[in-house]
Amino acid sequence: METIQTTAAELAAAVDELANIRAQIAELKDREEIHRLFLIASGHTEIDGQLHRVTISTTYKVSIDWKTIAERSEEHT
Repeated sequence: METIQTTAAELAAAVDELANIRAQIAELKDREEIHRLFLIASGHTEIDGQLHRVTISTTYKVSIDWKTIAERSEEHT
């Protein structure tokens, strides 16, 4: 990465701007989650807005603990 010439004031401004951007992103993520959960709780699978449409789908994650199955299988042989 190339080093640039800058002043302490420019660096301080960049630090403050970055912190401000990250705070805004965190706030937007919180708002997003509130709206997402609200829409899911409505029980609808398709919801039309004025400009956009949301389709809500449910997925289930299934995991198989093959190691435990193998260990238990060996116990019974």
